[in-house]
Amino acid sequence: MKVVFIADCLTTQIAGIHYYAKNFIPDVIRDFSNNEFYHITSEAYEIVGSKNIVIPINQRVPFHYRLRYFGAIPKVINSLDADVAIEMAHFGPFRLNRQIKRMTMVHDLTPILYPYYHDRLSVTWHRLFFRRLLQKVDGILTNSYSTKKDVVDQFGIEPNKIYVNYPRLASTFTPKTDEDKTTTTFLTVGTIEPRKRHELILAGFERAYGRGFSDFEWIVVGQKGWNNDGFYNKLNKSPVNHLVDLVGYVDDEELHDLYKKSDVLVYASEYEGFGMPITESLSYGLKLILSDTIVHREVAGEAGLYFSDINVLAELIIHNDQIELDIIRERFEQFSRRVISLPFLS
Repeated sequence: MKVVFIADCLTTQIAGIHYYAKNFIPDVIRDFSNNEFYHITSEAYEIVGSKNIVIPINQRVPFHYRLRYFGAIPKVINSLDADVAIEMAHFGPFRLNRQIKRMTMVHDLTPILYPYYHDRLSVTWHRLFFRRLLQKVDGILTNSYSTKKDVVDQFGIEPNKIYVNYPRLASTFTPKTDEDKTTTTFLTVGTIEPRKRHELILAGFERAYGRGFSDFEWIVVGQKGWNNDGFYNKLNKSPVNHLVDLVGYVDDEELHDLYKKSDVLVYASEYEGFGMPITESLSYGLKLILSDTIVHREVAGEAGLYFSDINVLAELIIHNDQIELDIIRERFEQFSRRVISLPFLS
């Protein structure tokens, strides 16, 4: 069979969707190696076992990035006489020949459930057209059972049409070995934008600091998103400013080093489809302090400590040693036994 991934997210994004596709596509190629694979991107991007088809974005043409999804991209897929097309960021596939099986990957429903975190155009598109898209595709992929439930609840999609595929974990459990340090290193990974609630984490550290907890550093990894002036303004005036290290976007190797250096992940997102930093942290044996959401409990289980307000967050920051390494290791091993679930491929 000929399988085509529509994978613009590999070349146009550096957020969670990018990292999910970066791992998921090679896993599919490995597990279903008797098929012929192609991946469409806006710039050259090599994946072993797949032929790259580049359909560039013409910056001089308004909305050309999206127009390609209705013109050049389906034209290429149809000309290949493909059997399956998988869109990795739930925008399509569109205008394909009837015999081609179509799948779309839903990472989360933020534009529907939390519209104030998205621009008006994205919210309008999801409200007007997303239900119809999900009804027309042959299969829907999600990154968690929480996202699957959201899709079923919001759009009435049959559950047996939805296939859950967790992000891949590292192949080995590699916790840090330096136990002699006196300073606790906290890590937060994610785009700096309102949904990730960096301001809430900052307030938690300030409250812990006010209670005498000062032997810590907080490393913040992530590119600048939108509407984040409030966080930076509060940080500049914060009594813990000297304990915070904003490192911005980092590559995979740097992120690996930061995970190895850190002791605790603090993750306060209001809503996620999955939350990849959680499983990445499991791989390095980090303790987990997480906002109390359904998907965070799905992912971390008993390996996480959960908070729903600043006071609890501050207490968990101060008393962050409540989870044993064996529990973290056990949760890692549960996720490391990941199996790809896809219809139509053999």
